This record gives sequence, C-alpha cells and structure tokens, in this order.
Amino acid sequence: MPDLIADVAAARPDATALVCGDVRLTYRELLGRADALAARLREAGMRPGFRVGLLLPRSPEMGIAALAVCARAARTFRWTGPTRTPASRTWPRPPAPGCC
Repeated sequence: MPDLIADVAAARPDATALVCGDVRLTYRELLGRADALAARLREAGMRPGFRVGLLLPRSPEMGIAALAVCARAARTFRWTGPTRTPASRTWPRPPAPGCC
C-alpha cells in the first residue's frame, strides 16, 4: 500500500488523498506530514524492525501516523490487532465526528 500511495503522489501530488470531515489533504500534504513525523521518529531512535503501536481514533492523524510508521520511518508494517469485520466496524472506538 505505501508504494501505491507514493506512486499516486508522484503522478498527481495535488489530488485529494485523505478526507475526514472538513479536513482534506492532498497527496503532497499527506506525504509532507507523514515525512515530518517519520523524521521525528527517526530522531527519537526508531529504526527498521522496531515495534510501534498506534492508538488513535480514526482521524487524519491516524492516517498520517500509519503512513509515517509503515512507509516513511521503519519501512515495515505488520497488523497485530483483531481482524475488522462489518460487525466490528467501531472497534476499538467509533470514528471521529464527520470522519470515515
């Protein structure tokens, strides 16, 4: 998935990448924010192979953080949470107001 996002961002950087309520980010903005967070994580000592947990509600910040961790800082990602099904759409919390 991160490669797909990078490919679209290279081809269409000003296209809408993320919408959540009133927040709209282009691919350029999404990758810029993800790269900034990834740089801070690397400065804090994060390296490939480190485990990083994300506990955020569904929000633009969750998308940015997930992209920063899996594609921009550590370059790896492994889902360790429960599998989401339609019956568990609100796990662990409902989406942020106006989002998703």
